[in-house]
Amino acid sequence: MQHPYFDPTMEHAHLQGELIERRHRLEAAAAHSKAEQLFELLDAVDSALERMDDGSFGICEVCDETMSRERLAGDPLARVCLECLSPTERRALEYDLELASSIQKELLPRHDFETPVWEGHYIYEPLGVVSGDFCDIVHDGDSTFVLVGDVAGKGVAAALQMSHLSAIFRGLVGSGLSLVEIMEHANRMFCAAIPVGSYATLVAARLLRDGKVEVSNAGHVPPLYHDGSIHHLPPDGVPLGLFCSSAYTSQTLQLAPGERLVLATDGMIESPGPDECEYGIETLSALVADFPEADPRELANRLVSDVKRHRADFPATDDTTVMVIQHRRNVAVA
Repeated sequence: MQHPYFDPTMEHAHLQGELIERRHRLEAAAAHSKAEQLFELLDAVDSALERMDDGSFGICEVCDETMSRERLAGDPLARVCLECLSPTERRALEYDLELASSIQKELLPRHDFETPVWEGHYIYEPLGVVSGDFCDIVHDGDSTFVLVGDVAGKGVAAALQMSHLSAIFRGLVGSGLSLVEIMEHANRMFCAAIPVGSYATLVAARLLRDGKVEVSNAGHVPPLYHDGSIHHLPPDGVPLGLFCSSAYTSQTLQLAPGERLVLATDGMIESPGPDECEYGIETLSALVADFPEADPRELANRLVSDVKRHRADFPATDDTTVMVIQHRRNVAVA
């Protein structure tokens, strides 16, 4: 999902379903209100559906060029590409994006975290103004929940779904549910709230005071467990939002002081270089193994710097997030 332009064969059905759902809601609202704006929106939705039928959907009405998928995902009613917006329209859009970016930054946790047993650091680099990557740290009594994920898509639409996913998990942590139950509840709630075809990959880890870590992986990039050797923890469940009835499992690791977990999104793993070769999880693994004494902040910065080295002068093609979690070296397992 990194090609910059709209592909009707891949995404038509998804956006069409979203527009039809919007039309049903607008019709229901219009039945109880005579507000002119509702009828204007109905006309705009009908026009977009007609353009889908005649093949002109996603074509700018000013320059006749194909609009970017981010533009259409953020506003399926758009008829003009960003480059052809008027100065007034462009300023209004820039203001909205700045506000969205500010709100998203406020939702993110502090980059460093510490407990009596654990320490960690993450780096979060959006491709654009806002990001569909998901990152959160939630303390709950003697446990700490860390979450790293990636909502399908990019831009404002993905960022909105990321914010919703954050709210779901923050509402479930502290409920007394097990990690597996939290994943299954979150999946049902997310599935019920997002358009058909949307989904999110995610790793959730519950850090305990005795050095144990319980990990559940919903279709995400395998976390790396470094105990002197590198171990990959593959997915044990499908991405959130694909099927409301999906079941999830977890595995528990015992980390000794100095051992660590590395969680990353596919923006790091799939980052292409000048030869179009992806960075790859094996390159990431090797670098983690090369710096066994690095603290979480140092290691996270080395990983991000190495991905940028791999890209050389090529720009990023996706949001990038990496989190390093370490059992503190000066703490003995209880």
